[in-house]
Amino acid sequence: MLARITSIHVFQADYRMQHGDYAKDLGDVGEIAAAIGWQPGADDPAGYSIAAGKNSEPSYQVTATHPNGDVVCLVLPQRHQCE
Repeated sequence: MLARITSIHVFQADYRMQHGDYAKDLGDVGEIAAAIGWQPGADDPAGYSIAAGKNSEPSYQVTATHPNGDVVCLVLPQRHQCE
């Protein structure tokens, strides 16, 4: 899931160049795909969401939740775990 989360940043960087900020408040893969064009691989059962970052730097949080209960959350582009 970590590699898939970090792959989102390429799409977010493009979105930011076009719109002046990162896409945020995207609650599922469908919303993410519609906003920035990113989709997980067909073999990836995890759910993904993007929220606003919680620091003063331009950032966003990506949370991935696997059906087995594993959850990974990263703040990007800084690439550190969510608090």
